Amino acid sequence: MADYRIHPCTGCNRCFSNEDHVCVQNDDMALIYEKLRNTDTLVVASPVYFYGISAQLKAMIDRLHTPMRNSFSIRQLGLIMVGAATMQDLFDPYPLTESGSESHRNRELAAAAGEPMKAKYSYSEMEALLSEAGFLIYEHMNAAEATKAFFQEYNHKNAEHVMTAPEGVGYCLAVKKQLAH
Repeated sequence: MADYRIHPCTGCNRCFSNEDHVCVQNDDMALIYEKLRNTDTLVVASPVYFYGISAQLKAMIDRLHTPMRNSFSIRQLGLIMVGAATMQDLFDPYPLTESGSESHRNRELAAAAGEPMKAKYSYSEMEALLSEAGFLIYEHMNAAEATKAFFQEYNHKNAEHVMTAPEGVGYCLAVKKQLAH
């Protein structure tokens, strides 16, 4: 990704209405879209920075929020992540809490940062939090709905290697509210 100039997604959603779903940004992402249309195997590799993928890869993934993704013919996907830490027990598994959805260590880290942490929010809680921050929920799917939306075609063609969205993980697309002029 370092060889490509990719701007972050602005969330304008013009790719949904533009002819051929072309993004309005003029950068190297057009080259990436073309490569993704013409490959059947994709291997994604990234260093782990602050428990996540690199900013360059994140920008590229965010730009895949486009109907063009339906034209990709990827049949196999590989993921390689490399990370390191000086704290020996940093990546050790921790017992799950009563809810089974977050680790005791995550709660400790969040408390140390002065941030409340909750693993699962209801739709109404999420809607209220996003509204306070000036966002509207544009699209929301539970794991079963996300599996159907993103993996149905793949699963139909590859019944021996079915892919599903993880249980307890939802997909939410929020958009910034427009201010009335």
